[in-house]
Amino acid sequence: MSGQIVKTALADGVEGIYISNPRFKTTRISVNLIAPMSFEDVSKHAMIPFLLTRGSRSYPRIIDINRKLAELYGAGISAGAVKLGDRHLLRMTATVLNDEYTLNGEAVTAQAGGMLTEMLFDPPLERGGFAPDRVAQEKRLLLEKIEGEINNKRRFAITRCESLMCEGEPYGIPVYGSREMAEEISASDIYGAWQHLLNTASVKIYVIGATEPSKIFDGFKAAFAGRSRAPKLPENKTLAARSEPAYKNETMEVAQGKLCIGFRTPGAGNGKDLVKLAVMSDMFGGGPYSLLFTNVREKLGLCYYCAARYNRHKGILMVDSGVEADKAEQATDEILRQMDNIRHGEFEDNILSASKMGLADSLRTVPDTPSATEAYYLDGMFDENPMSPEEYAEAIGSVTKEDIISAAESMKLDTVYFLSGGGEAR
Repeated sequence: MSGQIVKTALADGVEGIYISNPRFKTTRISVNLIAPMSFEDVSKHAMIPFLLTRGSRSYPRIIDINRKLAELYGAGISAGAVKLGDRHLLRMTATVLNDEYTLNGEAVTAQAGGMLTEMLFDPPLERGGFAPDRVAQEKRLLLEKIEGEINNKRRFAITRCESLMCEGEPYGIPVYGSREMAEEISASDIYGAWQHLLNTASVKIYVIGATEPSKIFDGFKAAFAGRSRAPKLPENKTLAARSEPAYKNETMEVAQGKLCIGFRTPGAGNGKDLVKLAVMSDMFGGGPYSLLFTNVREKLGLCYYCAARYNRHKGILMVDSGVEADKAEQATDEILRQMDNIRHGEFEDNILSASKMGLADSLRTVPDTPSATEAYYLDGMFDENPMSPEEYAEAIGSVTKEDIISAAESMKLDTVYFLSGGGEAR
């Protein structure tokens, strides 16, 4: 049955999650290690999934991996690191053709799962540790990722505003850490961090598709069985906005000013609170029908773009906008006025209808691809009462104008950040 979810305990703190969908011709397998965000470990942790997917005992070189993936009908392996609230999610993913579509019925999905298992537990080591040249190469790539976050000024401004809002909170730490953190990493540091993750991280292993997952899960179960684990799921907190909003202006070599305005609500949660906050945020700045787009950008011409995104894990609504310095104050006032309009119910019913329709339509496309299915369920993996995409879409349909007003009233202004041209960030 499409969308059926079966969970299996594989070890202490390790769970296998099978999401079936007979429409898929490929299977997606992802290993997700959940670790705390900390200044001490963030850069090491961010490097680990990329380092591990560079080789294993059986496939020590990239060329060996690529040759094996080609044999598996063009399978792919990737890595990633993201923040889910105060938690660091480290991911290794394989995408492979379903066995039934192979020429001779080969068990390619189990082999892809075996590759991930071996990469996680049995990477190529030298004298009991990672080879210094491999670590140096991956450190260079990590530094490029960090530099890329800085060079993308829109991304930089959002991250900087989040750091100011969440100063002292784990979420305020950049996902890849800082240049200083990354430059200090040694081969022995990475080895110790890898072993620590295997013993302490909460682990979610997803298999998404039409393939029977037992052989894949059995491989991971056997690998974890040999370890003495003491897993602990990191805590995640949502806090209220500060009593008085903070205002921060910084300068950098940018051609266009970046204005970010952060709101907070302590009631992020899930269920109905999440649904009404999601719809309110979309009405506010999610699409071409939103108040920010139609008023701040189109009607008043105060910005080049103006969008709002809601972070369900931290209860943060972030507005980011590209503006000229001489229009920043006016744009700020107008953005805040549009939020006040929602709080007072001063919006047309057709905006609410358009938002509900757009969000529901988007949710109904989630089961169309393994990657979208994975992204959806990863985002809600910690929900007390998780909803399927269809259930979420139905819940959106029942959101009322009163719900929108209530959601907007819960949002309090926390931080206003403006990045303008003129030099190095300071």
